[in-house]
Amino acid sequence: KRFLASHGMRHSQFSVADLVESRKCLEQLAGHPIIGYRQPRMMKLPESEIAKAGYLYDSSLNPTFIPGRYMNLRTPRTPFMQDGVLQIPASVTPWVRFPMFWLAGHLLPPPLYRTLAKRTLSHDGMFNTYFHPWEFYDLNTLPDCKIPAIVRLNSGEGMQKRLTDFIRFMKKHGETFVTYTDIYNRYK
Repeated sequence: KRFLASHGMRHSQFSVADLVESRKCLEQLAGHPIIGYRQPRMMKLPESEIAKAGYLYDSSLNPTFIPGRYMNLRTPRTPFMQDGVLQIPASVTPWVRFPMFWLAGHLLPPPLYRTLAKRTLSHDGMFNTYFHPWEFYDLNTLPDCKIPAIVRLNSGEGMQKRLTDFIRFMKKHGETFVTYTDIYNRYK
């Protein structure tokens, strides 16, 4: 299975040309096609540009109600096609659209996070969350970096334990894990 997708060229700047450049760089390194994309900070991009760049799915949508960048109250919470690209939104709870992304994994007590994940999975038929590699490094060892306390909370071994326990919990309850490519193949 192929587990690699593009996250862009730069995290703080973006140009439409980055979509193709990132895909081509990754394909050269990986030796196989890159079909998926997630925009840094999940900022909105025209799906037509993502399709033109050669991607088949995009997981840049956070369908929550946080004013500003994530004001996506009316967008679907489950996969849907848009401009020839399968949208695979990050999971939010069904009732109040509370985002179940990486920060919730840091801040919520694990039993609450697991309960919300199970309810979301039961309601939507899928649970899609994500974490960054740097979350599994103890960010408290970097005192000179101005990293907010809520981001440093439970980083490193704490986050490793949280994710390991979450995966074990879901497997114990018979849940299966799939790749974005698996989801794409199911919906295409």
